[in-house]
Amino acid sequence: MFQHLLFSFFAFFYAKKYLHIPKFYHEFEIFSRIFMNIFDYDIFISRNPKYVNSIDTNESRSSNEYISLPRNTKIRKFNFGNMENQYKDAKFNEMTFRQFLTAIDLGRNFKNNNKYERYSILNGLTNFVIKEPMKPINEVCEKKIFISMNCSDYPKTFTGERSLEEQQRIKIGHLIQFGFDADLLEIFLNEVYDEIDKFFIVESQESHFLQTPKDLVWPLLSEQPRFAKFRNKIVYIVITHEMIQNIVNQMKIDHQQPNIWLNEGIQEKLRWEFFLEWNEKNDNYFKDDDIIGFGDTDEIPSFMNLRLLKKCNMRGTTDIGIWFTFGQINKYFYSDFPIRGHRNTLGDPTYFILRNAKNQLNTPSRNRGKSPYYLLGGIHLTRYRYLPSLMMKEITQTEANGATSLMRAFSMNKSMHEIALILYQKNQKGWESSHRYLDLKPDLINQVPYLLPWFLGCNLERYPSFMENPLPDPRIEP
Repeated sequence: MFQHLLFSFFAFFYAKKYLHIPKFYHEFEIFSRIFMNIFDYDIFISRNPKYVNSIDTNESRSSNEYISLPRNTKIRKFNFGNMENQYKDAKFNEMTFRQFLTAIDLGRNFKNNNKYERYSILNGLTNFVIKEPMKPINEVCEKKIFISMNCSDYPKTFTGERSLEEQQRIKIGHLIQFGFDADLLEIFLNEVYDEIDKFFIVESQESHFLQTPKDLVWPLLSEQPRFAKFRNKIVYIVITHEMIQNIVNQMKIDHQQPNIWLNEGIQEKLRWEFFLEWNEKNDNYFKDDDIIGFGDTDEIPSFMNLRLLKKCNMRGTTDIGIWFTFGQINKYFYSDFPIRGHRNTLGDPTYFILRNAKNQLNTPSRNRGKSPYYLLGGIHLTRYRYLPSLMMKEITQTEANGATSLMRAFSMNKSMHEIALILYQKNQKGWESSHRYLDLKPDLINQVPYLLPWFLGCNLERYPSFMENPLPDPRIEP
């Protein structure tokens, strides 16, 4: 790293002396670009012939055919050919959220739109989903410890404390399935950034439902100030259209039949193989006694539990039992995949000793509470109630519940905040009727398993939909 930094300084002064740029601002801009390239996120795109038919080296191709990413990386865009698109000239990025919903007729015809039109709708909606919260970050509030950090207090999960040398040496990697959840990713990264050595963000060029093409979201987020401090630990793994199609062909799947979990299953298969490929090409950055975790963006383990994984000798594969709630921090839900004996948890994410993950017959992934060992604490922020995110889940069918309620609420000519409240209340009544969605007493927050992410607790007004009585979110209605 020092050599790279030294090279950057030489490059900076070379530009100053020989390029004759008169203003310091321009000099600083050149140096900043060189400097930031060193600390930018890593990109990994497999060249395994099993998934990639050929490597396109034709430099003469039009730049319009490619997505340009950092480190001189290019990915081929989806080719829609002569397909018509009624939204082709729509300027969704200049619209308010209400205007956008009107323009796409609330997405009610999404299933019947052609692939090009669905692509345009998803990208228009993405503009709102990834908007930075308008409430500034609380820079004063800090992490606090709420559980025992003594290995001996967890004898069923750990055999004892690691040596100081081993504690400093052991690394943790975490593989994240990522789609659109920008705010949840911000909360996740802030929660565990200090404990995780590498985050492998896995993103597909297709959404779950109808395998609709979409623009890649992480490259957009990486340019936002809120994600700048995380980039040096990010390895960005892209799953391209071609890779998905090759897997579909190998598995003899009918890609034309709707299957909302097809892409998720493909991503889980490929992310492990691509992690191993990345690790081999990077001099086995992760050794066999290091730790590798699997989870989704909304499955956020407490940083305290990850500190324990580094500090203590693991008996084996360990699930983190996290508090399950539907977008509210005053509720909890009895999940279908709990830690045994703890119905109020979801048994994800899962952490393996890398050696054990390699030796497993099936592709290692989330074990959903079935691992032999566990810790408790964290949160599953499913059904995030920020209205654009909620609509994205409905349209892409990753958490489908029908968009009928949105259509009815929108027809009432109410404010966007009132529409959001109507949807919240309807969904809440449906979950409560199952007698599995219950009130959480305030004094239980920050007792296991209800460990609230410290960044969310410090910045609750930044994400107002998590509140029991949500405030309006200015991102959707100024």
